Amino acid sequence: EPWFQETGALCPSNYPEDKQKEIVDLAVKTASALGFRWGVFHIELKYTSRGVRLIEVNARLGGVSAWECNLRAWGVDLIENHALSALKIPFSLAIPEKPLEFFGQVAINAPYTGLVTSDGSWIEFTKEKIPSITAINFWKKRGDRVVGPEDGVPDWMAEVRVRCKSMEEVLEAFRQLFNVHLIGRVPVKPDKPEMKREFFFPGEHFPFVGGVCDSS
Repeated sequence: EPWFQETGALCPSNYPEDKQKEIVDLAVKTASALGFRWGVFHIELKYTSRGVRLIEVNARLGGVSAWECNLRAWGVDLIENHALSALKIPFSLAIPEKPLEFFGQVAINAPYTGLVTSDGSWIEFTKEKIPSITAINFWKKRGDRVVGPEDGVPDWMAEVRVRCKSMEEVLEAFRQLFNVHLIGRVPVKPDKPEMKREFFFPGEHFPFVGGVCDSS
């Protein structure tokens, strides 16, 4: 892999618990080694064939869905906690034993290089088809150029967020999104006709077909 791209997040994570513990332990030890004693951090790690590996440490709140996924699943407001921490106001996290909700976010990657031909109709209709969808955010508009996996790191075209009563419902929503509603609806005119294909389906690297994925 010359590169890799995020495809989404699940909260709570359904990644194996032993590997989650390794990831958390290294994140905490790394922040401590850098001298941090308070604050909210965005620490990225990846589990590889050689174990967990650190990617980066950011002394800031995580982006995209990090705030919402923690709030929906665990009732933890990272923005509030960051402010309290910055002001040195003591607080404790009252994390419930079971998740309040199950949250999922998928980043839809460009399947090939070309020009975007639609502003949103290609996916907006899925809100009516999949009731658990709570938000669709667009990162590309008509006329924008997107890069597919053959030419570099795929561009994110949009993200879809869902809130459900179980992780099974979250995964089924994403299966319906990719396997049913978005078939034949890629709004990209390819640079080369032979490049045309459906949206990239991460398979075992994201839990659409029973695999596993970590979350922010």
